[in-house]
Amino acid sequence: MEKDYNRICKAAPEFQNIASLKDFMITRALVNSRIFGIKIDGVEDDSIVPYADMFNYKYMSDMTHWTFSAESNAFVIKSKYPIKAGEEIFVYYGNKPNSNFFQFYGFVIDNNENDEVCLKAAISPSDKQKLQTARKETAKRKFKVSAKTKSLQFEQLMSYLRFVVFEGPSEELKSVGVFGNCSLKALRIPSMNST
Repeated sequence: MEKDYNRICKAAPEFQNIASLKDFMITRALVNSRIFGIKIDGVEDDSIVPYADMFNYKYMSDMTHWTFSAESNAFVIKSKYPIKAGEEIFVYYGNKPNSNFFQFYGFVIDNNENDEVCLKAAISPSDKQKLQTARKETAKRKFKVSAKTKSLQFEQLMSYLRFVVFEGPSEELKSVGVFGNCSLKALRIPSMNST
């Protein structure tokens, strides 16, 4: 958010007199927590819809869906089945990690199977051989890894970590690779007890 604030201040210096960084962050968080993503004429957009943000969220609820109706030129939330008088109406924001729920909606979900963690890994600066083998942009990597171990991000992380911890003849180093799936047969992973 700080980068966005600085870009706005650079483009319109008078903005600094209107809002401090803290004011901007608070206001942006309030607005973000009430935005609904919609498509209008095939273009993805965000919309603030009065009262629609008052619906409660329910994990995996298929009760409602929202859309933009070109026919009525309005944002519409429709129920997928009849709602009984007094029944609570829920919306579902999709499969998101808790970091997104917290940042954009102000809550988190217990035992969220879509949760993820951001991990950073890097080749040691003293390992000249690996640094020469890896491209510059792969010497340090960030991975968003979900709780689901069958994700592409998880496979990429495991592949990268195999490269980082590889110990073996230099001619085998290039075959290990940094992207995609690696063959484990050429890898010699150091034991945790080695000194």
